[in-house]
Amino acid sequence: FRPKPRGLHFCLVGQAASSHSARAPRRAGPERLPDSAMDDDMEDMSSFHEEETERDEEGSDSRSESEGFDDDGEEGEADFDMAARVGHISRQQLAGSPPEAQLAIWAESLLPIEADLVTELDASNLFFVHAESMIFDLIASNQVPFEEDTQFLRLTFVLEQLMGRIKAVGGYFRLIFFEASKKLFSAAFGESVWAFRQAFLVHCRSNGIDFAVFPHWYSPEWKDHVAEWRPSFFLLTSDTVELEADADEDDRKELRGFFHAFMLRCLSAKTHVALLRGMQFRGNRIMAFSLEPDIYDGFIDKNVQGMLEKSFDEEEDDEDEEDDGTPIVESLRKFKAAAGSKVDENSALRSLIAARFGKATLKNTAAANAQTCCLGKLVVKTLLLQEMMLRQIPLDKRAFSTLPSAEWEFYDEKIAKAALARYFDHVAQAMGKLMQETAADDVKLFACDLFDGRVFRHVFHFVVSRGLANKGEVREESTKFKDWVNDELYHMWAQCTSGDGKDFFPIDISAIKDLPGLKPGDLPPKAKPREKPELADIKSDFLEALAKTMEITHVQLIEEETDERDELVWRKYAWTPNEPLDAVAEAEAMEKNEGEKKLMEKMKLKDKITARDLQFIKSYQMKQRQMQLRSLHQYSASLTGSNKLHPPIIMKEEDKDKKGGKEKEKEKDKKEEEKKAEKVSKKQQEILDKREQEEKKKIEE
Repeated sequence: FRPKPRGLHFCLVGQAASSHSARAPRRAGPERLPDSAMDDDMEDMSSFHEEETERDEEGSDSRSESEGFDDDGEEGEADFDMAARVGHISRQQLAGSPPEAQLAIWAESLLPIEADLVTELDASNLFFVHAESMIFDLIASNQVPFEEDTQFLRLTFVLEQLMGRIKAVGGYFRLIFFEASKKLFSAAFGESVWAFRQAFLVHCRSNGIDFAVFPHWYSPEWKDHVAEWRPSFFLLTSDTVELEADADEDDRKELRGFFHAFMLRCLSAKTHVALLRGMQFRGNRIMAFSLEPDIYDGFIDKNVQGMLEKSFDEEEDDEDEEDDGTPIVESLRKFKAAAGSKVDENSALRSLIAARFGKATLKNTAAANAQTCCLGKLVVKTLLLQEMMLRQIPLDKRAFSTLPSAEWEFYDEKIAKAALARYFDHVAQAMGKLMQETAADDVKLFACDLFDGRVFRHVFHFVVSRGLANKGEVREESTKFKDWVNDELYHMWAQCTSGDGKDFFPIDISAIKDLPGLKPGDLPPKAKPREKPELADIKSDFLEALAKTMEITHVQLIEEETDERDELVWRKYAWTPNEPLDAVAEAEAMEKNEGEKKLMEKMKLKDKITARDLQFIKSYQMKQRQMQLRSLHQYSASLTGSNKLHPPIIMKEEDKDKKGGKEKEKEKDKKEEEKKAEKVSKKQQEILDKREQEEKKKIEE
């Protein structure tokens, strides 16, 4: 009989299979058929295999992709049979539905199962992690407020922290990037997230993180890579992409099930899919929801592929108009040589991108009106001031509070969504070009801290507020920079203007000071430090000894006020005031099983617990312990080197008093024996002396 196709639940493909199943129904039990019936069945089977062979030779391209990835040959139209079933979804449910609706129906029917990625899905062998899924999941779930602050370093840290925790439990993975994700990130978040993705890709290459980049998951390169490496499973997100109402309708239709389409494609490789959302680390285990490859639907996959593949293959013109064709690595090498000690290695790449963007912006706004030219210079100078701040401010001092972007409409509309969008587009192009170049050992590519939106917004707020307060100008003394910091700032401005850089100050904003909404709101007040926690002054020898060795200043000790205590609550929960807690006993305590809980509830219902009840409880506990010891003994007997280490009986410990009494009795017995040995008659003593003398004579002879 023809085996059931892999990846489909209880379905036969083609009319020949269904007609054959009608001629030769499945019989229950090992009943033997008559010879004539067996001959008829054999003829039916031979004719069925001949029909199958002819059908496979004539139209192999028209088969659904139930055997894995599709072939590179031409694909025929998918047969639509209303009576057939594909996976858990009937074809009748899919009749007349567009591919995006079919994909949504399939996604709603999924029932993920929680599994341990290490022990059950074999995470210790190579598995693939979708990098864009991690980025999308962190931003969409608001674990990292990237859209508000746009801090490249913070998001990079969270991603590396997640990867580090996977490695710590023995996970071995490879990051997978797809260039087709650009359309998703640009539509869902704007240019900043795609710029970060490109910078993170450069960061992975610079730090030796295992990764691979593909155009999209329908490309032949991706199919060959999966077939070559055969990962244990795929780790990605299952989020539905919800775009804003003003987004393009075609983008909303194609991108809503973006990750579901990739999930479906991964399942076609007969490999499990684990989901990022809800993943938890429990000791050396990684618990996550997973999908089995049996839920793959080749019919829907092929329809979705026809919808997305055309969009993925569309090539966008990403060429930078201001690009002179010089490789980024070569430009960075020249930039560092010209700067000398004014730019360190960690800031070189960020400074080069800021200088290139500043030069292009000043050139583009030179012929514009006065307001546009002034606003362009303001953005560039703010970017260079941010560069100085990022070089000098320690990381722990960059966690400060400033005016939120949503409370400053001018900044949100004119700067964040317009000027900075062009900057992020410039960053993405530079990083993409850098990935196409050969890495150089003498050039350090520090790409994890290319931009800090919180610092930029704070500096922009400072420049605008100080300029409006000083008749539209911000002078050099307002920044209070050291001379060597000003030298670095002037050098950066010279890279943008091709001058000496001395004309950076004053920053003139007089042309835009009358724009509506330019004046920012007040900065939020400084967060008040938390008060010391109040703790009851418990008299303890340990605390007194501790106070002699170190001064306890981080808590405030107060005298306990017994009058304010709720005695009803204390009696209800049987709390004991000023009772020390034994941490060791608490750690050793085990949760009661169902039998013990029922026993304790039964005892609570009694008015009085008698000695017989206490004996029953003790016998029950001993019985439970005996059963556990037997189980432990059986388990240890099956392990090498552990046999006979755990006896199957309870070793009772004798009371100290009883043990001491027995020892005293033994000592008394010994003393009595010694006394008996000392009491010898006179005649017996003479006989003993005579025997000793005879033995001495024998020895002398």
